Amino acid sequence: MSFNFPPYGQGTYRVFLYVNGWNMGRYVANLGPQNRFPVPAGILDYNGTNTVVLAVWATSDDGANITEFELAVDSVFQGGTGPVASNNPLWEARDSF
Repeated sequence: MSFNFPPYGQGTYRVFLYVNGWNMGRYVANLGPQNRFPVPAGILDYNGTNTVVLAVWATSDDGANITEFELAVDSVFQGGTGPVASNNPLWEARDSF
């Protein structure tokens, strides 16, 4: 699976992409070339709830306008390894320093 942003050159903004607390990449709309961010096995919980966070900031007075953003299924594979295990630690608040 991968998250896809609009192609290069559409807008002047930057985005950090987080999936279930993991940083999956940084997208710069007017710089390129990367606009596809694959999510490796073990990050998504295929049987539960997932959280996707976009930290967006504008780099011009025009503001930030994301025209397209999608989750795409790149390929489907069958194999003998069984279900994908997702044993990542849960988020918890920490004491401030």
